[in-house]
Formats: sequence, C-alpha cells, structure tokens
Amino acid sequence: MFIEGKDGEALRALARGWPYPYRLLYRAEQGLYLLEVWAYAPGIEAQAAALPGVRYWSFALLEEGWVSQSSRFGEESFYEEKS
Repeated sequence: MFIEGKDGEALRALARGWPYPYRLLYRAEQGLYLLEVWAYAPGIEAQAAALPGVRYWSFALLEEGWVSQSSRFGEESFYEEKS
C-alpha cells in the first residue's frame, strides 16, 4: 500500500501505530511524502483515508525478483511470479 501526502508527521504517526513494516520517503522538490506499507491486514485503507489531503493505492503483487551485478554477464538472476 502507498499513501501520499504533504504532512510527514501525520504519515509517520500512522505508520508507527501499525505493526507492519513500512518505509517513509520524501521528495523535497514537491514537499511530498510517500509512505509504503507492506504485509498489512485489511482495514488500514480506511485509516489512511481518514487523513486529510492524502491519496492512497494498494496493488496485488505479481512478481518480485533481483538481478545481481554478475547476472548482467550471463550468471543467475531470480524472478518469482505470484499467483
């Protein structure tokens, strides 16, 4: 789930109130914060929606993976599709 807003303290307080892993990102040029939350339970969208001036999105995970430096030279990479 991604929650975007201009009040970093409100987003930080929201995230710290949940038992879910998160990252809080900031883009100074726009004065914009982006809270990324993963492995969360249903229902937190309503809490996010209650904050004034935020937008939020959630997505279904389709794939995750990594590409190592050595994979660029023909060695192993890892990709896993989620069903």
